[in-house]
Amino acid sequence: MHPVDGDRTTFTPDPASKMPPDGTPTVDARDEVTLRLVTHATSSPSSIARLADIAVAAFANDDSFEWRYPGRAKYPASNRGINLRHRAAELLDPSVWVVAAYVGDQIAGFASWQRKGDPLEGEAARDFWLQKMERRLLGFENWLDSYFFPHPAAFPPAIALMRQCFTDVAAQLSALPNFSTYLHLNILAVDPAFQRRGVGSRLVLWGVAKARCDGVPCALEASEAGKKVYLNSGFMELGLCDGFHPKSGKPFVEGMHCDQKGCQFAVGTVMIWEPAAASN
Repeated sequence: MHPVDGDRTTFTPDPASKMPPDGTPTVDARDEVTLRLVTHATSSPSSIARLADIAVAAFANDDSFEWRYPGRAKYPASNRGINLRHRAAELLDPSVWVVAAYVGDQIAGFASWQRKGDPLEGEAARDFWLQKMERRLLGFENWLDSYFFPHPAAFPPAIALMRQCFTDVAAQLSALPNFSTYLHLNILAVDPAFQRRGVGSRLVLWGVAKARCDGVPCALEASEAGKKVYLNSGFMELGLCDGFHPKSGKPFVEGMHCDQKGCQFAVGTVMIWEPAAASN
């Protein structure tokens, strides 16, 4: 699920706009929000820490995260640490584009868009041998941490259920026409201090602009709170992503599923954007 800033402004991307060489959509100089692509080469420990802190703050009151990590408040250092590792891993992955939204000289929010399926043209140029080595080392370090020092705030059955839910969504998307390659919104997070200022919408439209440039569709799983931002950005609803409520073949298990009728906290909406649909 992706917390968004819930702003009410509708932004319409220019279909004829071009992407500069670095793959970052242009930003109106009059706008206070500036988008910048963050890479492993351009990042710093302080900028990675800022991204992690934004994710922690943005998801602080998220019911789905609370269900998966019920001890977050008790173990804040572990919660921040896992976010730091996630952000570092994304910056080392050539299939992931991390975009930061700046207000002045401060990062106000970020999004990570990941290519799924067949590689995009020029993607291999984003990788190099040292980055590959660091990626392997970080992967091994993360494995050691998860095996010997598991997250004390985590509820593993809930995390496994969420992963299965995302696996099911990926299979559903890969079966669609024209989805052999697509951009997936992994995370959208805006610092609560900068919410309702259009930051989330700008980060969503960055992905739309890149997908339009590459001629591929986009996909994401939206919370109820975030649906309006995505609809305003040209996304369409595909169906529900719900691995949390009991259904045929998946009976209720105490602690793993929610059995409250009408509960919406853990139900996401799978949404897609397609270039052909957007041009009609």
